[in-house]
Amino acid sequence: MKTNILTSLILSFIFITSGISQVPFLVKNINPSFTTSSFPDHLTDVNGTLYFSADDGTHGFELWKSDGTTAGTVLVKDLIPGPTSSQSIDQFISVNGNLFFMTKVGRELWISSGTSATTDTLITFTTFGTIKENSFIELNNLLIFVIQDPMTGDLQLWKSGGTSASTSLIKNFASGGISIDIPTFKLFNNELYFTANDGISGREIWKTDGTISGTAMIKDIRPGSSDGTPWPDPPFFNEVNGFLFFIGNDGITGDELWKTDGTNSGTTLVHDVLPGAGSSGITFPTPVGNKLFFHSFIGGRTSLWVSDGTSLGSYKIIELSLCDLMLALDSNTLIFKQDNTSPINYGRELWKSDGTLAGTVILKDIYPGTADGIPTNHFKTIVIDTTLYFNAIDSAYGLELWKSDGTDSGTVLVKDLEPGVADGFINNSEFFYDANGILIFDAINQNGSSSTELWRSDGSDTGTFRFDIDTNGGGSTPKYCTLIDTTLFFSANDGFTGKELYALYIDSIKKPVIVNPTSVEENNPFLTVNIFPNPTSNFIHIQLETNLNLKSHEIKIMTLTGKTIHSRNTSETSLSINLSDFPDGIYIIEVISENNLRKSMKIIKN
Repeated sequence: MKTNILTSLILSFIFITSGISQVPFLVKNINPSFTTSSFPDHLTDVNGTLYFSADDGTHGFELWKSDGTTAGTVLVKDLIPGPTSSQSIDQFISVNGNLFFMTKVGRELWISSGTSATTDTLITFTTFGTIKENSFIELNNLLIFVIQDPMTGDLQLWKSGGTSASTSLIKNFASGGISIDIPTFKLFNNELYFTANDGISGREIWKTDGTISGTAMIKDIRPGSSDGTPWPDPPFFNEVNGFLFFIGNDGITGDELWKTDGTNSGTTLVHDVLPGAGSSGITFPTPVGNKLFFHSFIGGRTSLWVSDGTSLGSYKIIELSLCDLMLALDSNTLIFKQDNTSPINYGRELWKSDGTLAGTVILKDIYPGTADGIPTNHFKTIVIDTTLYFNAIDSAYGLELWKSDGTDSGTVLVKDLEPGVADGFINNSEFFYDANGILIFDAINQNGSSSTELWRSDGSDTGTFRFDIDTNGGGSTPKYCTLIDTTLFFSANDGFTGKELYALYIDSIKKPVIVNPTSVEENNPFLTVNIFPNPTSNFIHIQLETNLNLKSHEIKIMTLTGKTIHSRNTSETSLSINLSDFPDGIYIIEVISENNLRKSMKIIKN
């Protein structure tokens, strides 16, 4: 039993035009066998095309791409010809319009621009070493990555511009396999910041612009071979007010709060939280607007601190009890979690702080009394447009979906996903995902079994509902959500075809839309634009109605990212544009009159 793709697409376009949320559809049953699946993985957006790995049952796990249609979902290249899977195809990343990835457990670096001919190895690390996992990062249209020398164990910083000739060593950090702290990688002012040990100066902060000459230690914080940043605890980098905050140790004040602007003189101690040579145990750094909140653990007690980057502006707010979550709601409000608070024990609940003692209070006692409103395990949160979504417990509904605007009255149940006291979120629930302002998540399926189903929410009860992809009710177990413009790709199992590639059209435009919102007047009384048919597969017809004597106007067609792909100046009030050569997708048509009256509308090419 197969999903009818054409029917799904037609229904989806009907839902788009009617303003109702879309329904998920099977993009392609890549592995048509009923006994196994294609198991799509590593879903990655490269210039509007989805790249991923999958097994079609013939070629093994290889490189695929998709434009969201059945015909446009194809094998890019069988890297190892025949049924043998490419070994450890992994670490997909989009850099300068190309896909980079590695195979053979980090022995080979590959690049692809979407065809078999343009998919090839850049370098094989047979003698150089192996690529370290999670080290890929884009910098100034270059891929930056780390390899480990097989002989010395040293870590080396490499770069690639997409050709074998441009793939080369930047710097060797000669102090063994922990010489580069990959988790500290941070892009700041078009440079990559990280901590590293060159075997001479100890572990210090470094930066690179992707060149050998532009790779340097910023400051020897602790002169000599001793470490100026702690190990093994990662010395975080958080950007606040044009500085990066991190943990430094000058050998005098212990591990304390430092900041840098990328220069030697601009790298300074912010505040000695624990005066003297002792360390203050800083954890959970969280930027909120122009301040940094963090925990300090001193003398067996944890406290909440805030800093504006000056010593005078760094101070303790309150003592904390069992706090393991901090996030920014907006530019002024920190949300954090506390358990067993004193002097009033509210149980495990969410709190908020504006950086003052008076403004640091419980957000809401969701489960009144000492009972826990926040679950111990499987707690999920996400902030979408200054609205906090999370799962919480109360006595009437169990573990369900909540939201908060940062006030007690605005902290409310969104929907009882599983009516009654039963939980809507189960142990297998994994993700919250922001899809153009719409919350996508996995939660209980229609039969309440151990597998999850896909849900969406706009923050309202009626706008929160389940997509029953698995019509048998067993749960489709969705994973790997990846949004490209207004198409959400993911893997799911409908109970018939196995784990395959699915998609869902999201009924909102990507945020932020590059088109200047202040210049778009959707209800302009002097200019009316009629567009039909919409959706269309070829011609779009445009009719302008106005009571002004207009001599000319500009018509632009743009992608959702603001790139203009068609533009013309005309005096006609009725015209047609051929879109047959445009890729299928959603576009913005903007009409601009000579006196700067504007009107924009969304169109769909299918």
